[in-house]
Order: sequence, then C-alpha cells, then structure tokens
Amino acid sequence: FSPDGTRIVTASHDSTARVWDVATGEPLGEPLRHESVVMSAQFSPDGTRIVTASSDRTARVWDAATGKPLGEPLRHELNVNSAQFSPDGTRIVTATLDNPARVWDAATGKPVSELLRPEDKVSSAQLSPDGTRIVTVNDDRTARVWDASTGKPLGERLRHEAIVCSARFSSDGTRIVTASYDKTARVWDATTGKPLGEPLHHEFSVYSADFSPDGTRIVTASFETVRVWDATTGKPLGEPLRHEGSVMNAQFSPNGTRIVTASDDNTARVWNVQQMLHPTVPFPECTLLCAWAIAGLEFDADGQMNGIPGDQQLKVLQEPPPGDDPWSKLALWLVQPANERTLTPESKFTCRQIAERERDSGTKEGIESALRYDPTVPLAHLLLAAFEENPQRAAFLRTYELKRLPDDAVLWTRAATSLVKQKDFTLAQQAATKALQLEPTNTEARQALEAAKQPDSSQ
Repeated sequence: FSPDGTRIVTASHDSTARVWDVATGEPLGEPLRHESVVMSAQFSPDGTRIVTASSDRTARVWDAATGKPLGEPLRHELNVNSAQFSPDGTRIVTATLDNPARVWDAATGKPVSELLRPEDKVSSAQLSPDGTRIVTVNDDRTARVWDASTGKPLGERLRHEAIVCSARFSSDGTRIVTASYDKTARVWDATTGKPLGEPLHHEFSVYSADFSPDGTRIVTASFETVRVWDATTGKPLGEPLRHEGSVMNAQFSPNGTRIVTASDDNTARVWNVQQMLHPTVPFPECTLLCAWAIAGLEFDADGQMNGIPGDQQLKVLQEPPPGDDPWSKLALWLVQPANERTLTPESKFTCRQIAERERDSGTKEGIESALRYDPTVPLAHLLLAAFEENPQRAAFLRTYELKRLPDDAVLWTRAATSLVKQKDFTLAQQAATKALQLEPTNTEARQALEAAKQPDSSQ
C-alpha cells in the first residue's frame, strides 16, 4: 500500500511492477519495467517514489506519479531479492545472494556501506522503524538483527526448522515476525532474539508474515490461504482468505482496515478486515416468519399487508428455528416467555436468575440492582426495607412484599428470618406460620416463629 492507502504497488514475474488504484482496481500509469522478474516493490514513506528489486541484478527508484526512473540503477553482482526504504526515506537497503546487505543513498544512488556480511546468503533485509537496526533473512534457516551503523549482530539468531521466507519488525520495533517453510510463523523479541508465545501453525509453508500497524494482529500468507492472528495470544481470527494459487505475500493497509494479497494465480486482491473477522450472516427466512408472527401481520405476494390468524401465529412461534446462526438464536430468544428469556441471545442467565443473585448479595446496592433486572423478583422489597430510614416506608415495603410472595416455603422462611432481624415480630409470625403450613417439618421456620413470639430472648 501507499502511505495514504489509496494505491497499491505490485511486483510480478512478468518483469514489471505496477501501481493500482485501490478503489477501482484500475492500473495507474505505465508499468515499471525491469529486464527480469521483479522480486519486490515498495513506496517511499512520503509516497512519491517506489523502489523495486529484480533478478536482473538491479534495484531501481521510480517516480510514483509518472512511472519514470529516478537516477541510475543500484547494481549488484547477483539477483536482488528485496529493496526497502529507510523510515525517513533517505536510504535504501538491498539484499542479494552475493552475501552483503547493502545500504544506498536514496537520492544519489551511491552505496553508503556494505555493513552486513552474514555467513550465509541473504534473501531479504528490512530496516527497523527507527532506522537503527536491520533484520535479514538468511538461507541457513535463520533471521538475524544487525546494528545498522556498525554492522554487528544483535541478540540471538531467530531459528526455524526450515528456510525462512520473510522477517518484519512491528511498528514500534520491539518485535519481529518471521515466516518459514517449516509451516509456521513466529514472533520474537527484537532485542534478545527470544521467541514470544507459541508458533502460528499452517498446513503448508508460510511465505510471508507481517504485523498490523497497531501491532495487535499478524497476517500470514500460505498455500492458497491467508490468515489473521491475535499477535498476543497467537489465536487465529476469523476465517481464512483464499486464492486459487499459493499466496506469496500479504500486508495490512496503513490504517489496518484492509489487507492486500499477492498470489501465483496471477492476481493481487484487497480484502476488508472487518468483514473477514465478522462475516455477515445471511438473514434466514425463519427469523422473518417469527417477526411477522409476533406482529400478527404479513405481506402477501401483491405487497398487501394482511393479518395472521392466531392459531397460525402460535404454530410459527412454537416451532424452534432450525439453525444455530445468530439470526436463528435471536428468533428463538424473541419468542421465549419474558420470565424465561435470557439477558441476551448469547447469555446463559435469565433476568430473574441475575436478579436473585444480586438480591442475595445482602447489600442495598445489590438489592436495588436486582429490582432493575427484574422488578418482580420475590423478597427484594422486604430485604430492602432493612435499609430504609423512613419507618413508614419500611413498613409499606414489608407488607407489600408479603402480599405478593408465592407459595414457596423457602421464600416464606427467608421472609420470616429477615422480619425477625428487622424487629417486625407480628409480620415475622405470619411469615413463619405460612412457611410451616407449606412445609410442617421446616426447622428454620419453626425457629423463626419461636424468635418472633419471644422477641426478648431472640435478642
């Protein structure tokens, strides 16, 4: 992507790089031509230039608007596998199979230094966001970090069990993600070279891996698939993106909302990250039928609104939706009786269950919360009376609650016990007596009744 996210530059085996309009998918200007395969292409940080690397043994800088070459080619003795601008756009780092990773002055095209001479051949190199380090991909199954000024290695080698295909810094420079033929991508501490978390496993070789701009996600490219991962947990996010051929590269847009992929099926594609992570679920007919049944109205083939007979309404509402998708869950949730309906379609608890839990917390705040979840939850008003400073209001709450308690011995026993504590011994006797009528062997209710009859001893 270009820095503003409006253009894409692709590198191809047809010996060209091309600039494309992201919105329309149309090419912009003429192709940027080399004499052989173009291995990589990248915009400068300000979006005005493009640098390309080719197996014709050169890297070239181009005017991004006109497609005209700027200056002379940056020449190597062997194929140039990658070329990248420094974060400030003043330098270019190239990687070739003739061993050194070379740094060039981006304005003059003159070599600045051949700082890095790893023991093995280098297939790619990238400068860190602050420009002080370079990470190289070597053909000894490792990646390595180097001091960009001194050329000295920093930390441990980043080792895989097979060839490493790519290595990229996170936007803050603290981590590196690598991709390998060993079917994994790995995240590393950029300072120590130690692995962070578990590998990101694919079924086939992983050709590229890159961080999202905010560093929270990783996108990997493999055989026919692209996957997005949580960079902290290593868990896959959403469903894979698929091409008809191996996906050689994948990269986030500058704002992280899109992904561009390049495949050997001769296409590059742009994907919406939000839609990938949260795909739209088709609206099932059963949900529409439930909505009509609840409303008691439906449209006929002529677009006229007609009433639905009551027996037909009940038939639709009593028949469970066939699917397990979010829409079907919503339909089933809507037709549940209010006292049996969970808090949300995905929740495991009803409002009554949550209200009872809050009520039993024993605090004023908990009881008030219970009444917000379910104003009809039993005992809540009676228990709330214990916190009421106004005696008349407290008496009203106690009397009101007793009148609406169901025939449940447990509830009447709890009411009697609370009323004893609130020193309303008359109502306590009534509640305990009711509990014993419902359950004559209830020991706790009998104790509450005795305490209410002998208030002095209960104290």
